[in-house]
Amino acid sequence: MRHQQNGLNSPCRRVNDTENGIPMSKTVKTERSIDTERFIDLLTKAQGNRTRTQFAKDCGISLPHLSKLINNRIEKPPIPSTLKKLADHAANGVTYEELLDAVGYNVEAYAKKPVRKLLSPNLKLSPEEFKKVGLGIITTALTKSHYSWSMRGGKAAENYWDVHVDIDGTPKIRWGFLFLSKLPPENPNRPALDRLGPYYAKVLHIQSGIKLIHSFVTESPELFDLMIKNPPFALAMHVSVILVDTTTLSIVKTVQLKTAFPDDPTLPTLT
Repeated sequence: MRHQQNGLNSPCRRVNDTENGIPMSKTVKTERSIDTERFIDLLTKAQGNRTRTQFAKDCGISLPHLSKLINNRIEKPPIPSTLKKLADHAANGVTYEELLDAVGYNVEAYAKKPVRKLLSPNLKLSPEEFKKVGLGIITTALTKSHYSWSMRGGKAAENYWDVHVDIDGTPKIRWGFLFLSKLPPENPNRPALDRLGPYYAKVLHIQSGIKLIHSFVTESPELFDLMIKNPPFALAMHVSVILVDTTTLSIVKTVQLKTAFPDDPTLPTLT
């Protein structure tokens, strides 16, 4: 194994100011020099089929910083909180412990300490904040699955999804996710299914040649139950609703909704 070159041989890093937007002011110590070859190999595996831009976005770190890590152009080892972000969104089963060990940290000392606090049950997320947290939950579940996948966001996700995932197979599967943090506005003069209409209307586009799945992701048990009780019977596509817990950053339950398509037990699902 080749070890540190190009200056990445400092066993101790003094972190001042900020890194990736997170204030830091403590000394982070490594026990040995970074194993550069192994670390870069782990990062490449962690990226998987995603572009480097998408991987950086999923992890919540800047593209230039990720590029410097992969290209071995940094002067100091990455701190544990950065490694945790990479591990939380890694493909191919790359773990936090592996990254810690490759960089030269004491795995026992850092792996047992949560670098990122879980969200408070009393914290109210804005729709944009929930979208970011929800995306992290979904991406983590995908990396732990056996699917071979690539993710697209923004304009590439089409105008009715927040992100979509292409899953390899025959036929090819395109899986779209829309993140909903709130119940639709209440109106005593409109039945529940009518209130859900704007949500269901977003998925009326049908594409040929692929198997299309649409999933609503929500943190609201009320919205989750409302969709289960009022499924889009007329939609000619596969639709599911996923309930997530933002305090534990996990998926609680996934339910396939009744549509014009018959139930398909072979559809991919996340737990």
